[in-house]
Amino acid sequence: MGHELNMDEKKLFKHCFGCSPDGFPERVVMTPFIPVKRFAKQCDLLGDFKGQLYSGLVALKDGVKFAVVHCGLGNRLLGDAVLLLGGASVRNMLFVGACGGLNDCRIGDLLLCENAFNGEGFSRYHTRPFSIDKVFGAGQLVAADPDYTGCLKRFLTSKLPQRSDLKSGDVFTIGSLVAERQGCLADIAERGYKGIELELSAVFHGAREAGIKAAGIVFVSDLPMERPMWEEFTQEERDSYDNGVRELVRLSVDFVSEPRT
Repeated sequence: MGHELNMDEKKLFKHCFGCSPDGFPERVVMTPFIPVKRFAKQCDLLGDFKGQLYSGLVALKDGVKFAVVHCGLGNRLLGDAVLLLGGASVRNMLFVGACGGLNDCRIGDLLLCENAFNGEGFSRYHTRPFSIDKVFGAGQLVAADPDYTGCLKRFLTSKLPQRSDLKSGDVFTIGSLVAERQGCLADIAERGYKGIELELSAVFHGAREAGIKAAGIVFVSDLPMERPMWEEFTQEERDSYDNGVRELVRLSVDFVSEPRT
């Protein structure tokens, strides 16, 4: 169980989030980049907040109150947000974001993230000589909460029966976008990772420290070994991308507002 915020931490919370931690919803959807207005269309808006680092909204659906927090890209911003939210009595957190797809993932697929490898740290990727083996030797897998992830998996299975675009597996949290070079990506893919992204290991670790049950689901936004993010989409790829975001938002709101003890 996470600790309650002391006076200075409450002031830091208000500075970062632009609202008081008192009475903050116990259920949170956290996203690094999806506009919160897309979530607002799925529920009744109760209010919004905007601080120096984080912004979002408080909403209601089917009698369940929850918050959507927009945190920006990168593991440090996400990790600090999780720790502060744990002190504000948040108990359940669903991370929704994007990843570069590896192995059998395609653009627009949804990926339930069971574990995230801690490959954080910008400097380690740009210190010579570099070796991805050193990153694997220094890091470790960080697990999502198994109970909450199990709830999410059952929910997704019921909502998306026999969907080939729903995957599950582990992702690799990398410490530098520029480090997504072909050789590095090939080594990560060879180890069986389904996706590569920038935040989840910090989210899962912070949640464990804060006493929050956290799960993560992302959509595949690009294929870094085949179709890097800077290449233009075909119309089919654009449609798959847009559908992935749309489904991610819809499902995340339905899941966090689901009655649950």
